Amino acid sequence: PDTETADGITSLLSAVAAGSLPCLEVLIQAGANPNVTAGGATPLHIAADSGNLEMIKCLLQAGGDPNTSDDDGFKPIEVAALRDNLEVVEHLLPSTSPIPGVSNWTVDGIVKYASSKMEEEKV
Repeated sequence: PDTETADGITSLLSAVAAGSLPCLEVLIQAGANPNVTAGGATPLHIAADSGNLEMIKCLLQAGGDPNTSDDDGFKPIEVAALRDNLEVVEHLLPSTSPIPGVSNWTVDGIVKYASSKMEEEKV
């Protein structure tokens, strides 16, 4: 289940990118690694970007790590915040370690922090 293509894409990453929860569930049951990365992004990053809460739940239950940062330094909760996927932010909040610099560890606090972090990167 963890077979990669030449560019590092696994079946699990493809299932998440395609939004296929049934495929994701089958791959997890078959032993696919929920923490594989492509370009630094984990399946949780991809699901957070799309706002797919059911996939987030499945990945967390399978051992997906919500504290992994992508190549840009963003955790899945920050990716969700930047996309205004507030339900996903709320769901990831209890399982994500507080981020240094976020003084208000709430959905609103994370959204404000992620937005300001993104603005800093544009400069």
